Amino acid sequence: MYLSFSAIREALEHPDIRIHEHFNARFSKLDYLNPSQELKNDILYLCTITEFSLHNHRIENQSFVIIDDLGLHDKINISTDVNSIILTNKQTQFTHLQTLNGLFAKISTAFIELQQILLEEQETDAFWHRAMEFLRTGLTVEQNGLVLFPKQQKERPAAALIQSEVKITVADIEFGILIHSKEELSLLQKEILVSLEPLFFQILKRYTASFEPMEKKMSKIILNLLQSQTPVIRPLEDTVWEDRNEFQMYLVDLPEKQEELTKALSDIDPVSVLSIPVQDTLLILYAVDPLNESTKAIEDRLVKDKRIGSCSYRFTQIEELQNVWKALHLHLQILRRKETPGLFPIGDAVIEVLTEDYRSYASVYPFIHDMIWAMLASDDKESSDLLDTLYIYLLNERSYLKTSKEMDLHRNSIVYRINKITGRYDVDLEDPAIRQNLLLSYRLLNLHA
Repeated sequence: MYLSFSAIREALEHPDIRIHEHFNARFSKLDYLNPSQELKNDILYLCTITEFSLHNHRIENQSFVIIDDLGLHDKINISTDVNSIILTNKQTQFTHLQTLNGLFAKISTAFIELQQILLEEQETDAFWHRAMEFLRTGLTVEQNGLVLFPKQQKERPAAALIQSEVKITVADIEFGILIHSKEELSLLQKEILVSLEPLFFQILKRYTASFEPMEKKMSKIILNLLQSQTPVIRPLEDTVWEDRNEFQMYLVDLPEKQEELTKALSDIDPVSVLSIPVQDTLLILYAVDPLNESTKAIEDRLVKDKRIGSCSYRFTQIEELQNVWKALHLHLQILRRKETPGLFPIGDAVIEVLTEDYRSYASVYPFIHDMIWAMLASDDKESSDLLDTLYIYLLNERSYLKTSKEMDLHRNSIVYRINKITGRYDVDLEDPAIRQNLLLSYRLLNLHA
């Protein structure tokens, strides 16, 4: 919670004050002016006029409450680029510190209390009811002239009832908050009113799966899990899958008309079914809804395509996703060789064997470079070409010319691919040990392809 400069000025109850207010500053904390620390714009500094003058040379665009009981401020050139409140009364520095600390504590406590109350609610109407109770004033919420709250109210309140109007923008959507009260809003109410925007955003994000398209957001999460790029700590938090505890993964050959299949699956359940192209496959992930089971409809649609090599597995921990994908990918290769049509579920015992087989590659998994696994799990359709190019490039002792001749590609294409690899993955091709590891990894993978 941040406290505004104007609110601090008002809270000091108008003692003898001289003030410059050049820019609109807000502060998260109060601190003494310390000569050894770097000055920050989001901290309000408390100091005497003597301390301020000693450090005037290094001050720009910061904010200060300056205690001047000696009347020296007229003799010091205080820049108009500096926010300053000058206190010329005889109160001690400690007294002013207590007053300001009390204000910061009060506003922080109020903000936390309101936040906790609001985040327990599940709809925006409850949010505004709570805010109205806390602010002790009537509120009307509208968008493009349409009254959204209260629902029973059809028209905007009469102008005589509106004390002030605040615009809140959430994800490019502007809401008008109309405050109607006979009494002037207090300082605390004004600061809480400013805090409504980020709180309102949290409410809408929590219960609408954020304003980023759900499919795009979920795709990022799943791809990160596949590539192990981020720690798995509640990756589905603040999405519509937050409370799902069972998942079904399907892996099928990438169809020629991917959009048609993706749309058909989305029509079955646009909230719970996600499809992502990964290498030469289409990964379909279904977050099982216990109240509306759609598994049969999804599988009927996949079988209808009569595609070769479709397999599935149901699991309960999203952290298992990478291993499940690896196992299904290996099984899909087996199905392709057998050219066996249909959809084949995999049991728990089989998934363990496949996972271990995929991981080990003749018990040499520890010797396979992490970048190789990341490339295998990448959704980039070029990953296979990049891997082959890297192998030939390393075999030819990093000669672009020899590699281009062997692959029958232009030299610039080889340069482009190698730059793409080094730019995307954290790998040092100057290190001979890493080059040997990459070559070994490629050969081991090809032995078990």
